[in-house]
Amino acid sequence: MRLLLACLLLVVSSVHAADTAPLRQRMSEAEFRAAGLHKLSAEELARLDAWLAARDAAPAPAAASEDRRGLRQVAAADDTDIVSRIPGNFRGWSAPGEVITLENGQRWRIIQVSGALAVNVDNPVATISPAAFGSWSLRIEGFNARAKVRRVE
Repeated sequence: MRLLLACLLLVVSSVHAADTAPLRQRMSEAEFRAAGLHKLSAEELARLDAWLAARDAAPAPAAASEDRRGLRQVAAADDTDIVSRIPGNFRGWSAPGEVITLENGQRWRIIQVSGALAVNVDNPVATISPAAFGSWSLRIEGFNARAKVRRVE
């Protein structure tokens, strides 16, 4: 019975949320039989229809929110490392003001460097880590240099 219900859920999951008609009316007879629904008792079918109607009436889940870490309005609890790549050829940094764009679409401005980083690498892995007092630090995999960065809003 569980296998039958699992198959049924797969079949009916594509049904439009606003359609609350009973399954027998929403499916052709061939689809109804192929899903094994003809084997259900009238009571079982009524319970399934009620469950689908309740599920369809529930609000749709909210879309996944954009990653907002590094922006000023994000709480400290969200401050975890951000690991992405810098697409294309990366030659390092030499002074504050340069903007680094990550593969994930985030843009970070270098606001302080302890020294220049002169490299010539393709698609390096970049890790941006939370630092003291709400600041962020950029490190390129394989290199020891760090730069203090701020997310471009």
